[in-house]
Amino acid sequence: MSAEEVPDYYETIKNPMDLGTVKKKLLGNEYENGEQFLADVRLVFKNALEFNPPESRYYAWATK
Repeated sequence: MSAEEVPDYYETIKNPMDLGTVKKKLLGNEYENGEQFLADVRLVFKNALEFNPPESRYYAWATK
């Protein structure tokens, strides 16, 4: 996601994380342990809940 696509995302979310970055870090052996991986995955969903309104499909997906 770029700032052009969702300009206010980076104003709202101070620590962005997405599943593409998680995959890249995983394939690049950048995680030293499972806790680091899990923290990034949890951050993806935390950010989705913080940024998207409760009636959006993204919010619903993040809660599931």
